[in-house]
Amino acid sequence: MSIMGTRVLRTEDPRLLTGGGVYVDDLRLPELTWAAFATFVRSPMAHALITGIDAAAARDLPGVVAVITAADLPAAKGPTSEPLLAADRVRYVGEAVALVLTEERYQGEDAAELVSVDYEPLTPVPAVGAALRDEVLLFPASESNVVQTGTAGNCDDASFAGCDVVIERTIVNQRVAPVPLEGRAGAASWADGRLTVWCSTQNAQIARDTIARKLGLDSGIIRVVAPDVGGGFGAKVGIDRDVVCVSAWCTAGLSSSPTRSAGLGTGTSSPITSTSSRTPAVTPASAPLCPRSPRRWPRASTTSRTSGRTTGRW
Repeated sequence: MSIMGTRVLRTEDPRLLTGGGVYVDDLRLPELTWAAFATFVRSPMAHALITGIDAAAARDLPGVVAVITAADLPAAKGPTSEPLLAADRVRYVGEAVALVLTEERYQGEDAAELVSVDYEPLTPVPAVGAALRDEVLLFPASESNVVQTGTAGNCDDASFAGCDVVIERTIVNQRVAPVPLEGRAGAASWADGRLTVWCSTQNAQIARDTIARKLGLDSGIIRVVAPDVGGGFGAKVGIDRDVVCVSAWCTAGLSSSPTRSAGLGTGTSSPITSTSSRTPAVTPASAPLCPRSPRRWPRASTTSRTSGRTTGRW
């Protein structure tokens, strides 16, 4: 029987609609029995130097396992690579600056508020046009805000010379922040030389490879488990820095206990400010109209802000 015109019955709906879904925060596994809970301290500044971090008051709170900063994690590789935690500067509101690990989730909210971060405000780079002017560099070592360039179609000027009409337009796509019902969440456990990561992701293979690249691990010792995912809309393709950061804590010899986090942040704004978004783009495009040569293709060159937040690589 052809599937065309035939109703396809969904088999997964009854379980999900009757509360049978198992998301990252629902996991009750032996490996996560004694897991610490992760809460991130996030930047309120769009662009600023970090001049100091004082976590002494947070570390003294009952239930606090550790407070982690960039100095405790693998350094970023490359002049435009985003670190797991902001090191010398922050580049967008919501960027993670410190990671607080606690025995109970509520303790993390209290401890995160006691981490004092000193900032020296810098001029922000809020849009593609401002980034292209290179007047303010988000990654000064790169000497440019342009991470990579590329074109689509036949961009040879000679191919357009004989066209009857060439239409040129600049197309602007705004940033879109997906808001799934389940925020980003992750858990990690290191045992017997293997890393297991449970995360809300749309692509476990990309997530595994990103963890391996960022932490310098063989992908063969990493297992990524994607339970039920409560929506993604592109925001959960692969994995974000926060879950990699949680994984790094488990693999860097900093702890023998697993770590888990749901929501991966504090406050209702975290899912929007810290989640990868649909990237804004400005596309100058040329479309030739050549009745005599119909096989000439449009050409386009797109400029975008990586992850909709900064011009850095992730």
